[in-house]
Amino acid sequence: MGTYSITATVEQEKALLWDMANIQEWLENALHNKTRQCTDEICRLALEDKTNTILTAAEKIALRDYLNTQGVIITSVKGLPEAVKKQIVARARVKSALERQAEANP
Repeated sequence: MGTYSITATVEQEKALLWDMANIQEWLENALHNKTRQCTDEICRLALEDKTNTILTAAEKIALRDYLNTQGVIITSVKGLPEAVKKQIVARARVKSALERQAEANP
């Protein structure tokens, strides 16, 4: 797990506080929102992947079987339980943005 920090100048802090009550809360909210978006996209890519490289066929079957035993009917990625999304991200074989960028621009 990473720990991240930023440094703002006095002027930057003043400008931000003009618009928001708490910079830390805003940053945490921005991080959580971006994480949610990326998680949903990884899940979508994993479940739509026909080559079974992001998740294997066996992993997809296990996921389907688990959801069936829980009585969960999914119509979209957004409907997946958070615990399931976390498992998909943990198991997903995906490349980082830097790796994808390097491949696109050799």
